[in-house]
Amino acid sequence: MGRIRGSLDGGQTPSLHTWRVLRALNRAELARLAGVGQSTIGRAELGRAVGFASIRQLAKALNTTTEHLMRDDPVRTPEDLEALALAEREMVLEPLRQRARALSTVA
Repeated sequence: MGRIRGSLDGGQTPSLHTWRVLRALNRAELARLAGVGQSTIGRAELGRAVGFASIRQLAKALNTTTEHLMRDDPVRTPEDLEALALAEREMVLEPLRQRARALSTVA
């Protein structure tokens, strides 16, 4: 298992992006669910330290643990890996679908 990055005051959340994608949330949606600012999520995903209260709120919103968010290697089940692959595929396909719809209304 990877090491945990942080202390009681806060820390880094190297797995936050993975868990956010796994749950099919964008930053704005996660911010609303967790009650934190989008800038907090941005800082956390860039590897900057955030307060432990924010980490707890993010973990709760993502239905995971603070330990999972703070690990270098997220702990995932095979089902989580499959869901992550589907979520990542949707993140790629959705903008293409939107563009296709926009082009079809112009034609």
